[in-house]
Amino acid sequence: VVIILSAILGARFLYVIFHLPEFYGNWLDIISPFQSSGEFGIGGLTFLGGLIAAILASYIYSRMKDQSFLLVADVFTPSIAVGLIFVRIGCFLNGCCYGIPAHDSSFGMVFPHTCPAGSAYPGTPIYPTQLFSSFGALMMTLILLVLDRKPLKQGILFFVFLILYGIHRTVIDLFRFYEPSMVLGKIGLDLSVNQAISIGLIIIGITGIIRLEWLRRESA
Repeated sequence: VVIILSAILGARFLYVIFHLPEFYGNWLDIISPFQSSGEFGIGGLTFLGGLIAAILASYIYSRMKDQSFLLVADVFTPSIAVGLIFVRIGCFLNGCCYGIPAHDSSFGMVFPHTCPAGSAYPGTPIYPTQLFSSFGALMMTLILLVLDRKPLKQGILFFVFLILYGIHRTVIDLFRFYEPSMVLGKIGLDLSVNQAISIGLIIIGITGIIRLEWLRRESA
């Protein structure tokens, strides 16, 4: 329950903070499923915001309950990768989280004009980054399941996931469309917000593994 609620709140927060103009004059739309446009539902969630919030909430809750956060993280990690497989298929069917035009690539797909991707690029082949993400999540799942069968130190599986997902997302975002508000060009970086966060995850994952190895050698 803690993970579910924190993930939803975090996913919504990261979206809202970089799309504030959408909510000017309609601040209740941030939390209300009854939108001012007359639509029902809350559109606009960012996976990385949910992931970060869920990790932080899990860490705090684990400490409160005197549980090992790294053990809990290892237990949940494979299921996160599995969930991503289906989440991105849902994105593909919805036509959101789409890619940039792929005029010179056989990977391009034309989306119906009734969905966000088709509305943004009508009649234009674009990269189906949702399917790329789903396939990448499948590969991550297989790697994690193989590693999970090995006698690893607590936390290794979790940190490996952070590294794999960080690399995966950084590469995928090279082909994905983002609004200007989600690009860090104003501070001189040619990166999306999600790429910057993903690079941070890679650094955390590598640092975590190095620290665990250092602790292992210290106790040997």
